[in-house]
Amino acid sequence: MPRPKLLYEDVVDGIRDRNVQWRFRNAVSDDTDAWFEGSYGHSPNNERMASNMAGVREADRMVLELIEVGAAAGPAVAKGLRMQGRWREHLLPFASRFSSLPEVRDALELVARRKRDPVRWDARCILDEG
Repeated sequence: MPRPKLLYEDVVDGIRDRNVQWRFRNAVSDDTDAWFEGSYGHSPNNERMASNMAGVREADRMVLELIEVGAAAGPAVAKGLRMQGRWREHLLPFASRFSSLPEVRDALELVARRKRDPVRWDARCILDEG
């Protein structure tokens, strides 16, 4: 039986999706991109990057939503922090603000112990502040 989703887990998943599911810029060669731009007045590569950046801005907005929600989003953010990847940098403002929550603190301590975690030092700084 599947486990029930945490409150606000969908928001954390959305933040992850907007950072992990990028459409890569090099899907069209530079020559083809230049041809499109000259022939049709638009660049597929620039459109992809604009789409990716719009996703990052949306992820930043979603984190602000979680901060407004407050402690109720703590378990979902802690779950996100325990995952892997640089996308978790978006969760750090919440973690910094609510580092006193036990589940967030435990997740930060786990991240800080990981030797090759890309947000390890950020987690340590948050723990040292709190």
